[in-house]
Amino acid sequence: DDNASIETKVKGFEVDGNGKRTSGIQIGPTWSGNAKNLDGAMKTIENCVVHDCTAIGYDSTTGDYYYGIKVSPNYDKSMSNVHILNNIVYNTLRSGIALYPSNYLVTTNVLSNALVRGNEVYNAGRDTTSAGGGITVKNEVRDSVIEFNYLHNNSGPGADALSGGLSGGPYCNAPYNLHIRYNSITDNGNSIYRTANWSAGIMFGGASLIDGGFNNGDVKVYGNLIYKNNAHGVVIKNTMAGTNSIKIYNNT
Repeated sequence: DDNASIETKVKGFEVDGNGKRTSGIQIGPTWSGNAKNLDGAMKTIENCVVHDCTAIGYDSTTGDYYYGIKVSPNYDKSMSNVHILNNIVYNTLRSGIALYPSNYLVTTNVLSNALVRGNEVYNAGRDTTSAGGGITVKNEVRDSVIEFNYLHNNSGPGADALSGGLSGGPYCNAPYNLHIRYNSITDNGNSIYRTANWSAGIMFGGASLIDGGFNNGDVKVYGNLIYKNNAHGVVIKNTMAGTNSIKIYNNT
């Protein structure tokens, strides 16, 4: 449980996954049976080095979903007040940093008030069966900010905003009131497995390489430096659903 008034902080650790089947640091339960609402005081991950959460050669049929830093309220639970600040994350199986409510299509499964600032993420997304990149914001993440990060040399996009669900629908709600700003995003989408849509600095769309929808999202992208990515600077996939607002302005 988190405390209602006292901050929970993980600061100054090196977390070495040693190439095993594991995420580096996770806020939230690993399975729905022990899930609880985590809407108390701030939960902070700061000045950590997280690396080699790779599990190369794993069996993809076992459902391994391993990240560098993952924030995930599970099933029908909510979470709010999260800071991910000034960390270095590299060599991860899926995305380096993931804000990721589940795919269960439950309206109470929401993550809100998250700040991801000042992190460096590289060589993330080594699992060729996923779209793992630098920072992933997936499903109903509300009122959150991704800023001042250095995202480079990742297999998938430097940053992406997605929504999942069932193939062909229905879809989870996409991130809402999400600001992606003041980041440096370069040399991403470097895996030969990725299609051009995923070989981008920033990408929006469904979470599947084959299908998926971006449903009722609201995202603003501004003030970023986006250069030398493998195929595109910014991609909006043709998997939109519901009503979306994506505003892209004043980027270089």
